[in-house]
Amino acid sequence: MYILSLFPYSTSLEIALAELEEIGIHNDQVLVVPLHNKKARMVTFDSIHYSDGVSHVDLASVLGTVGMILGTIYGFVLSLGPIIGGTIGLASGLFLGYSISVFLMKRKVSLFNRIQGCDVIVMVSFEESKQKKVEKILLKNHAQKIGYYYETQGCE
Repeated sequence: MYILSLFPYSTSLEIALAELEEIGIHNDQVLVVPLHNKKARMVTFDSIHYSDGVSHVDLASVLGTVGMILGTIYGFVLSLGPIIGGTIGLASGLFLGYSISVFLMKRKVSLFNRIQGCDVIVMVSFEESKQKKVEKILLKNHAQKIGYYYETQGCE
């Protein structure tokens, strides 16, 4: 019989493995597989197949509108004129808004990748008489999920 469990990588995993050894389950009966998280990726434009819920266009359009209005207003006072002033304000607002949005998102993604650790799958092979002990040890040491696999001998 096999039991599979999912642990966060922590000291409780090491304690669980030590307690399994104490009840007579040897190292060759335990398989430990670390699962590494893929890094979160940042995309500028969401597609129909992938959407991360973050839009870089929102802040850029708001600051572009503000820049265009200010450029048009001050374009009447300056020698550039309102059309060129509004265009320059729009371009600078779009660039500033997009830059701020990308900078904040990169900080958020790097913080997310640092906080999120890796998970570990532990597979234990044992006799059915030790099932309650193994399950109790894994649950006591904060196993997130547990699954069972019963090995069949085949059809006769």
